[in-house]
Amino acid sequence: MKGILAIDHYRPDTPGGAADEDEVTMGAEACSRLFYRDTFKRTSIDKLVFTSFTYRSFAVASTRIKEHLSLPDTVLCRDVFLGTRSTLATLSGILLSPSKSTTVIVSADMNCPSGAAGACAMVIGETDSPLFTAIGHTSITSQTVPLYKYGSDGRWMAQRRAVRHDMPRIFSEALKTLPTDQFKALLVPGSASRISKSFLQPNSSTTIIADPTAPPNSDILLSLAEHHHSFSTGDQIALASYGDGCEVLVLERGAS
Repeated sequence: MKGILAIDHYRPDTPGGAADEDEVTMGAEACSRLFYRDTFKRTSIDKLVFTSFTYRSFAVASTRIKEHLSLPDTVLCRDVFLGTRSTLATLSGILLSPSKSTTVIVSADMNCPSGAAGACAMVIGETDSPLFTAIGHTSITSQTVPLYKYGSDGRWMAQRRAVRHDMPRIFSEALKTLPTDQFKALLVPGSASRISKSFLQPNSSTTIIADPTAPPNSDILLSLAEHHHSFSTGDQIALASYGDGCEVLVLERGAS
């Protein structure tokens, strides 16, 4: 059975991260804690994927983390920077893919000066009793319309811009096919906690987990790492992120 085998995280002591820290150093620290607390053989890792919204260096982050952890040369590295929904979309794609390879996902953001800086590391692979398994996923991308502006060469230029729909409606559409009344918790970026209440059923017992001081692009996987101990076997947890649309992944807590 494919699922999340282990998860850990790191938050710097200094709000927003220390002067000598960046997304790579935080991601490497989260991985170090993951491998230290769990008995994973580094030789069993096939892929290392790094995602971030704030990382701006030209250096390949996943390769730097691989070198820091002394992972085998055979480990494939990949960086993903696709916007606010990229982290959750990457996790969903790996969990739901038929591949049986063992993958480490590292997600890190600075988000200064809110104090939301931190990193999460998780291992995804095959096991008899995973920590979490994916039981549902949905994605909605907002439509785009032409936007005309006066270019520097004196001509009108047509660009494509996404329509910013009201977020409650996007969340509602994304969750139509999912059992919202069965969610134990809904994990959303900080500013989405108010929005999320609008589509939950009046008698819903779902707990919304979000840091209201965190920015809209705060790391949703970091939130999962910090709260996963509070869930029991069989609990269904929804993770949602948004940008020009909405991404929702539903996980079920295993017996691990």
